[in-house]
Amino acid sequence: MSEIRMTGPDDGEVALSGPVTLRILEDGGTTAHRLGVAEIVIAPHTEGPPQHRHGEHDEGFYASVRSPRMSAPPAVGATA
Repeated sequence: MSEIRMTGPDDGEVALSGPVTLRILEDGGTTAHRLGVAEIVIAPHTEGPPQHRHGEHDEGFYASVRSPRMSAPPAVGATA
């Protein structure tokens, strides 16, 4: 049976603080690095993280308040 890890509201590693707060809830240590989970809180009217990509894993989002705006460059070889 797998270990279950619960991260409470005051637990987890805080990697960023300020107008953008990033809290690590699961760093992959209990999932054989198959899954990592972070909570990111972005203050209103804040730019948020810069555009970036992850070459070794996917990234998913769950927005609990409002609708975030995201941008991505066009795919290589794509036509408009």
